[in-house]
Amino acid sequence: MSGSRCQCGFVFDGSATTGSIEALDIALQETEVYAEYLQVRMLQAKEIAEVAIAEQARSPDDAAKSSAAAEANTEFKAAKKEYDEQMALVAQLRRESLVSRDAETHKAQAAAWAKAAQLASAKKLEQKNVAVAPKKTPASSAKPAAAKVTKTAGSTPAPTRPVAAIKPATSQSAPSPAMRQKMADAANCAAQRSRAQQAAQKPVAVQPKNTASAPMAAKKAPPRSAVTTQPKTLPRLNANEKECPNCTAVVPAKTQECKCGFGFAQGAEKMDGVGLSEEDRALLQQFQPANGN
Repeated sequence: MSGSRCQCGFVFDGSATTGSIEALDIALQETEVYAEYLQVRMLQAKEIAEVAIAEQARSPDDAAKSSAAAEANTEFKAAKKEYDEQMALVAQLRRESLVSRDAETHKAQAAAWAKAAQLASAKKLEQKNVAVAPKKTPASSAKPAAAKVTKTAGSTPAPTRPVAAIKPATSQSAPSPAMRQKMADAANCAAQRSRAQQAAQKPVAVQPKNTASAPMAAKKAPPRSAVTTQPKTLPRLNANEKECPNCTAVVPAKTQECKCGFGFAQGAEKMDGVGLSEEDRALLQQFQPANGN
């Protein structure tokens, strides 16, 4: 057995071990294990010394017990001293391990910074080379010519435009009689609406009773002026009928839209009946046969 290491491999003097962090960690672990062993031996010696001192206290005149107590106390003190020295060695190795780890960390950081600086410089150099490369290559001067060639090649299929202009003429066909009748009815309705709107622009003398239907009353202003002159036209409507203000057709009271396309307001049933003069009725009835169809 050597002076600092046992045959089993245990190192008695951890401070004699120098080298890498792994070697320091191994030495620290072995020193801590030996310190635990010394602590157990110290506690055993302390227990033996306490028992011997107690026996001496019971028989103070017994020389054998006195010498045994003194010897046990001496062994306890020696074990305690060895344990304290081992714990001091453990503290020293822990400090050395921390210092070594800090040094390794600083070295790793310095290496990482140096590598990052090298990569940054290499990247800058590469960017400079890429920026200078297009000036030296003549390939860029040939690109506009190629683009012109593709444009001229793509503009050749121009004769397709007359075909698009002829399509609408070929797809249309002559309107049927029913379609012509519908178109005539729509034109008549549009003419009647325009006349009604022109008549609605005249000032209204009588205010409507229901304020919520003021916009509808504005359209019916010309017939209301005739209420005062021709009240005899009102009795011809039944309780379940109403008159269309657009084409003067009589429709059921629950009808929401007339054949001429006029839409009745929701509050139309609450309004008073509206009459027309004979001249207005004769003028509007000229278009009624067309609407009836």
